[in-house]
Amino acid sequence: MDANSTASAILWQQKVSCEKASRSGRLAMDTGSDIWLSTEEVAQRLKVPEKTLAVWASGRRGPRFARIGRFRRYKLDDLLAWEDEQLANGGGSNICSHNAL
Repeated sequence: MDANSTASAILWQQKVSCEKASRSGRLAMDTGSDIWLSTEEVAQRLKVPEKTLAVWASGRRGPRFARIGRFRRYKLDDLLAWEDEQLANGGGSNICSHNAL
């Protein structure tokens, strides 16, 4: 399963859980900010080894994370914000080469 499929599956599971909670009368949670990803899922999404995320975490770099026991977990919203920041601060041009012709 690729990173996009994994993220889609997580979003679908979260949506189903919220719908069930609504039907049972329980308060539904905010699906956008309550999605947590494992190190494996983040590594797949970013197409980097899990070890790279560990090195970044030990150097206080990379996406924001929380320690849940001995595991690092990443909020999807934080990861998306970090990705946007990397794109904004990265190299290269923001103009597509095919548009420049």
